Order: sequence, then C-alpha cells, then structure tokens
Amino acid sequence: MNLFSHERFKLFISGRGMAVLLAFLCLAAWAYAQKNNWITEDERYYKNYMELLAGEMDVQKEAFLEKERRMFEAYETLLAEKQEAYAQKEITEAEMAAVTKLVSEKLKPQHAFRLVLERAGYAKEHGTPLMYDTGFLELAGYGSAQYREDMSNAALLVVALILLAAPYFATEYSNGMMALISTQYAGRKKTMLAKWGAAWLGMAFLFLTAYAPQLIRIGIVYGYAGLSNGIDAIPELAGGFLRCPLWAYLVIIYVLRFAMACMTLVFVMAAAVYRKNTVQAVSLLLLIVAFPLGLHLLGMEWVDYASLNGWYSVNRVLNGGNAWAVLAGMGVLAGLTVGSVQYLVKNSF
Repeated sequence: MNLFSHERFKLFISGRGMAVLLAFLCLAAWAYAQKNNWITEDERYYKNYMELLAGEMDVQKEAFLEKERRMFEAYETLLAEKQEAYAQKEITEAEMAAVTKLVSEKLKPQHAFRLVLERAGYAKEHGTPLMYDTGFLELAGYGSAQYREDMSNAALLVVALILLAAPYFATEYSNGMMALISTQYAGRKKTMLAKWGAAWLGMAFLFLTAYAPQLIRIGIVYGYAGLSNGIDAIPELAGGFLRCPLWAYLVIIYVLRFAMACMTLVFVMAAAVYRKNTVQAVSLLLLIVAFPLGLHLLGMEWVDYASLNGWYSVNRVLNGGNAWAVLAGMGVLAGLTVGSVQYLVKNSF
C-alpha cells in the first residue's frame, strides 16, 4: 500500500471520514426530499406563456399578447356588467354564480399574463429574446428562497469540511505521530502531500453532494431552455457588471463556489496544523467560518457584511453589481489562501 492509499484509508476509514461523508450525503438527500418538485398554478401559466413566446419578439407574438389582453378585459367587463345586473335584480343568484365561476376560471392566467407583458415590454425595448427564466432566477438568488438556499448549502459544506479535515490534520500532532514522522527523510513532506491529496478528494465529493442536487432539481422543475441567451435577457441580471451567456454565468457562480471550498479547505488545514489539537481546531473553525452562516439562516442577514457569507453564496456578491468590490474581495480571499498555503509549507514540510 503506497502512502497516498494509506492516507486515504486513515481519512475515510480509521479516521471516520467516511462517516462524515455518508452523514452529509444522507442530510443532503433528506434536504432535497423536502424541496417542492412541483410549481404553483400561477407559475404553470407563466411557464406555458413564456415557452410559447420564447425567442425574439415579432408581429405574431405581439398580436397574440394583444388578443389575450382583450380577452381578459372582456371577461372583466362581463363580470362587472353581471354584478350590476344582479344588484338591479335583473338576473338570479344562480345566474350570477354561474357567471362568477366562468369568469374566475377564465381569469386564472391573468396574474401570470401581467408578468409576461412586463417581460415582453422589456424584451421589445432592449431587443432581447423572451425566455422562461424562473429556474435561472432561483440559481442566481432571485427566487423565493433568495440567498437562504445558498447559505444553507454553504453551511452544510463548511461544517462537513471542518469535521472531515480538521481532525485529520490535527491528529498527527495531538497523538505525537508527526514528531516520529519528522525523524524520517522527507517524511513530513511526503505525509502532508498525501494528506492534501486525500483531503481534496473528500472535498470534491462534498462539493458535488452540496450543489449537484440543486442543479438537478432546477432542471427537473423548470428546465434550462434559453441557456445560450445572454444574461441581459433576464432583467434582474442585466443590471450587473458581467456580460456573457447564461451558461457562462452559471459556470462562473459554481467555479467561484468551488474556489471558496478550496480556500476553506486550505484554511482548515492551516488552522489544524496551527492548533495541533483536534477539539481546539474544530471549535475555532466552527466559530470563525460556520457560525456566521448559521446567523444568516436565523435571519440575521447583517452578518453577511462582516463575514465571508457573501462569497459562500457568490450570488450575493455578484448581485451587488460592484465590480471593484468583487475584485477587492477576490484580492482579500487570494491573500488569505496564499497566507494559509505559506503557513502550511513552512510548518508541514
């Protein structure tokens, strides 16, 4: 058994890392099962309209929208006339009830149609295509859950990373094994490189488990039609500083999240090596990294401005629309990562 295989065994089997991975997988599966994989009636009407009208605005689509608008107005007028006739006792209660039921049924899509009209007006004004955008808005933090799902996924990922990696790296110091390894030629360097590889393997699994279900659910419920459209096709995203296709925008979101997971892992490793004690390292990391995410989930969103929460979400940072703030934040995160790596290299090799 080579050193890397040995370290994988120590992390996932003897170090109980597999228990952390399985617990995280079960928790992610349970959370996914709680999600609604169905849409409301209004959303269904909106989806039908937007899928029917998808693409560039033209004369036929404008004529269809005008026809629908007049139809809704006609039923509203009919209801008003019948209500007046009923007040004048010109029609019976049964006739009034029948008209009310008919009009209520015909006006069910009206709320969705009003949103479609807004989207159509925006598309005509800016020369962008119409598209069904609800799924993309969910992924970009503009959905019903807003940033809560971002923070929930990040909190679970961060806690799992801490529980997986901190004990693994601190154990060699707390049980005195590192002192023995250090007596061997390049023993500490080889061991730490093998540990890094094993930890990155675990992190990749946790990252996929945290975010893949969200992408799958959005695809099942809403679909990804219009993925090649520019982000300016969605009004909420058009105000940002990025100009790219929607698929590239989603790639940026998840690449930045993966970068945050990598930075977190490096920071966890550095903190574990620094404290050289499992309990102290885990407690310190939970307080610094995970606790602010928990505060956000409890409704204290102000903590996002004094923590890394915005970067764990990514959407909160990008939706701010300030390119300079994003670049400054990336600089700080890069500095933290480089500092953690330098500390690890100095104290582990």
